Amino acid sequence: MKKLNNKGMTTIEVILCFVLVVIVTMSMYETISTFNEKRLEEETKSKIYSYKNNITKEIQDDLIKKGVISASVATSSSANQNIWTATINLKDGTTKTLKVTEQLTFTEGSNENSKIEYGVSGGDMVSYVLPDVGEYKDPSGNIVKNLKMGPNIIVAVSTGVLTIDIPFSHPDLQEDRYSIRIVCPIDYVTQGSTDAVGDFNLV
Repeated sequence: MKKLNNKGMTTIEVILCFVLVVIVTMSMYETISTFNEKRLEEETKSKIYSYKNNITKEIQDDLIKKGVISASVATSSSANQNIWTATINLKDGTTKTLKVTEQLTFTEGSNENSKIEYGVSGGDMVSYVLPDVGEYKDPSGNIVKNLKMGPNIIVAVSTGVLTIDIPFSHPDLQEDRYSIRIVCPIDYVTQGSTDAVGDFNLV
């Protein structure tokens, strides 16, 4: 009967075992990294969807369920911001204001100026600041949030229709589903607002 080799593992066997462990570890690392990236992407999508769905429901509940008697839109712009302010008269006698502020230039933390405000005119306005879904450092060294409002925001009144189209952009998400899109009929259009206003058509 042949005796077992009690000398232990040879150098070649140790190296082979080490190589196998490294290969398995690298394979697992890539799998875990891919899974984690997918998880973070889905979390980002979920936050954006929740943000836009909450605002859309809040506005649509008023516009669709109560009905719009009249609406008008005022716009203003500067080097740093574009602002749309819609005044909406509802059939229940209340007047709501929708204010959309788009930040154009970014210094550290300035994305927080991009927001949507909605509420009773002259009363408390609920401010919806863009959710924090990551950030990056721009060439100037500013820390800039990934999620931005725009481009091509439209808050406009045309003949018999109020249009609200607020897209969002994120460097890692190339889908066109991250938008607040509301088109609502108006009973009659107020004087002076028969032409579409508020479309900056930004690039």
